[in-house]
Amino acid sequence: MASTAPQRLSSETIDILKNVSFRGNNVVLNSGQLECHLYTEVNSVLERIGGHWQGGKTSAHIFSYNPQPAIKAVVEIGVMPPKNPTSFFPTPTGLIEKMVEDSFCDFLLRGIADGTVEGRILEPEAGTGGIIRFLLERYPGLKGKIDAIEIDPVKVEVLRELDAGKVFTGDFMHWIPQGGSEEYRVILMNPPFSSGGNRALYADHIKHACDIVAAQDKIAFISAIAPTGFLYNTSKAERGFRDLAYTYGTVEINGKGLFKSVGTNIDTVVINMEINPHEPPMSMKPICGHRSWHAHNFFLFVDNDQEFQSQVTRCRTVAAFEAFAEQVNQKLIAAGSGISLALEIMQSLVDEIREEHPDFLAGEPPFLSDHTSQLIFSPSNGDALYPLSPREKFQTTGGIEISPRKEDPQATIPASPDAKMPFDTPPNIKKPARPVPKQVESLVPPAAVIEAKQPKDYQLRLF
Repeated sequence: MASTAPQRLSSETIDILKNVSFRGNNVVLNSGQLECHLYTEVNSVLERIGGHWQGGKTSAHIFSYNPQPAIKAVVEIGVMPPKNPTSFFPTPTGLIEKMVEDSFCDFLLRGIADGTVEGRILEPEAGTGGIIRFLLERYPGLKGKIDAIEIDPVKVEVLRELDAGKVFTGDFMHWIPQGGSEEYRVILMNPPFSSGGNRALYADHIKHACDIVAAQDKIAFISAIAPTGFLYNTSKAERGFRDLAYTYGTVEINGKGLFKSVGTNIDTVVINMEINPHEPPMSMKPICGHRSWHAHNFFLFVDNDQEFQSQVTRCRTVAAFEAFAEQVNQKLIAAGSGISLALEIMQSLVDEIREEHPDFLAGEPPFLSDHTSQLIFSPSNGDALYPLSPREKFQTTGGIEISPRKEDPQATIPASPDAKMPFDTPPNIKKPARPVPKQVESLVPPAAVIEAKQPKDYQLRLF
C-alpha cells in the first residue's frame, strides 16, 4: 500500500503560527477573526502537538509543556503533524512519582546527581519530556545526564530545548547505545502500548530496554508503565512478558482513571525491575525450604485454600497442571502477589510435589505449551538472563554477597556491586514437611516465621 504524502500547510497558517504569542505554556493567536477553514487548520496543528483550546478568561490553547520549540519546528518543516502515530499519551505526574519512589531507584538517581554513582539516565519514547522535567526538578544535579530517544521530529525539538542531555532521533526498537560512553543505570519509560495489530508493543519496548542494560556490566534499574492486559490475557507473548515481569521485578496495579486527564481511560501498572548481570534473582533462590519465592507463594496459597488443596495432586497431565497453576496465579494476581509460571518455575513446582507424591505426572512430557515461556528478555537474545540484585542488601552493605558454589567451598565472590560475578545457580534445598503454619491470615507469613525458616546464606525478598 502506498504511503500517504504529508499534508503541506498553507502559507497563511504558517504566518499565523509565526505570529502567535505565549503566556507561560499557553498559545494566543494574534491574527484576529479567522476564516473557518483557516482556523480549522491552525487548531489541528496545535491539537496534534498537544494543545487544546480553553475559552473564557484564558482564551488560548493550553499545553502541559513549553510549546515554543514545537511550533518553531512545525513552521520550519511546513507540514501538518501526524495524528498521534505512536499512541503518545503524556505520563501523569502521579505516575512519575510512583516510578521514582522505589528506594533503589531513588538511591541511584541521587548518586548519579551528586556524582557518587557512575552512569546516565535514559528515557525512551520521551515524547515532550514530562519525565525528564520531573527528574530535573527533583534532582537538579541530573542536568546533562539524562538522555532521550524520540521518533517524532517535532517532539525532538521540544526535548532539545530542555538541555537535559543527549537527544537521539529515531525508533527506540532499532536503537543500541554506541560504545561504552552511554552506560545507563536508570531507564524510566512510558512506551507505546499498541500499534496496528501488535497489542503487546509495550512488551517489546520494555524487553529491548532490558536487553540494553543486560549488555552492560553494572546493576541497573528499569521502571516502566504498561497496560494490565498481560496479567490476564492468554497470548503466548503476553504470558511470556508476565513471567519476565514477575521473575525480575515487581508489578503494582495503578488506580483507575490516572490517564483520563491526558485522553485515555486505560488501566495500567508500574513495573520496577533491577537488572544485575552477575547474580541470579532473589525470586529464584530458595526460601523457607522451598526451591524459590514463586514455589513458596504458590504452595502457601494452595495450602490455605481447601478447594486447591484437593485439586493439586489430582492433575493427571501437564496441561491440566498448567491450567491449575494459572487458576491459582489469577487469584494471587487479584491479591497483588502474582508469580511467574515460566518453564523453570513449572518444573520446580512439579519437583516439589514429587517429594511427597513421587508418581505425580510421572512419564509426562516436558512443559512446552503456550502457557509457559523461557526466562529470556527477547527472542533475539539466545542467552538466559541474569536477574536482579537484592536492593536492601545493596544499600545496607554497599555490595552483594552470595554463598559459594557447593562444589567449590573455597570460592569467594567479591562484594562490590559492580564487580563481575559468575551466574550461580542456588543449591537445591530439600523441603521440610511444611515450613509454614497451615492457618495464616495473609499470603505473606509473619516476619518471625520468615526469619526462622530462611536459609541463612540467602536473604528474603518479597515482591
